[in-house]
Amino acid sequence: MISQGLFSGKLDPVLQLLSQVPLLHIYTSLNIAKPCPLTPSGFKLLGQAKTETNGPDCYESFNVSQDGLMGNKPLQELPPVVHPSLLIVTSYLKHCQDIVALINSTIATQLGLPADTFTSLQSPTQLSGTIIRFLKALASPRTEDLRTAFIHHADFGTITLLANVVGGLQILSPGKTPADESAWLWVKP
Repeated sequence: MISQGLFSGKLDPVLQLLSQVPLLHIYTSLNIAKPCPLTPSGFKLLGQAKTETNGPDCYESFNVSQDGLMGNKPLQELPPVVHPSLLIVTSYLKHCQDIVALINSTIATQLGLPADTFTSLQSPTQLSGTIIRFLKALASPRTEDLRTAFIHHADFGTITLLANVVGGLQILSPGKTPADESAWLWVKP
């Protein structure tokens, strides 16, 4: 997890955008009559995926592809309410790319490799599966709602940046089994 200091004000406009344009409004603006399949880009409805107990998940998400934002391929269909904010999202993406490049070059240098070893393999101007995912997990006011919102999973790619201001993320201790509740560690926002 990256310290919010590295985002140096880049996160605030994105959070403000999300408070002004709720994910459900994005979904209804798309005029979708049925739930979308789970894909790397687009909207995921609340409860569309399952948790490890086979119960419905407790989050909705909207994913925007880096390739579309960077012009590597056509931008996915977006509702009109999102278009005025594309500059904010693209600026945030570019800042995240700078952070990933810094991390990649630091890792390469620490391994005794040329600094561009990893960054040269992940050019933002080349096609990739990179996405920006906006997640909203529901509040859990009732005791029976205090459960996993998002099934345990592994992110694809090399590095995941998480901008989390509320908390709630847990990671599995190395070498432990997901069934062991004490093996899950809280990540501080």
